[in-house]
Amino acid sequence: MAKKKSIITKWMDYCMICSKPVEEIHHALYGSKHKLADEDLLLMPLCREHHNFSKKSVHMNPEMKILSQQLAEACWERYYLAEKLTESNLGHQSADDWVEEARNAFKTRYGEYYM
Repeated sequence: MAKKKSIITKWMDYCMICSKPVEEIHHALYGSKHKLADEDLLLMPLCREHHNFSKKSVHMNPEMKILSQQLAEACWERYYLAEKLTESNLGHQSADDWVEEARNAFKTRYGEYYM
């Protein structure tokens, strides 16, 4: 499997859920958002069982699906904030304003919130 990068985790060799060797890469946001998630490196290393081969998988368990989407949103917002803070200083904006800006930017890019 080709080595991929992710803004969710730097450990791409092991399943994020059980630590077994990774067998598949999950796009944390999928459907029409699959391409954007790929561009934004919202990728999760998973074993087959936790990707789509069991009732505990992100594709077959609604709670697991929501958790993976929430994790992707949180990581995207954190990455967005880090990028914005390296581009400029905080100025007159409060930390809450920056967080709200990141949340709004996520909704603009992906069309909804997951958290």
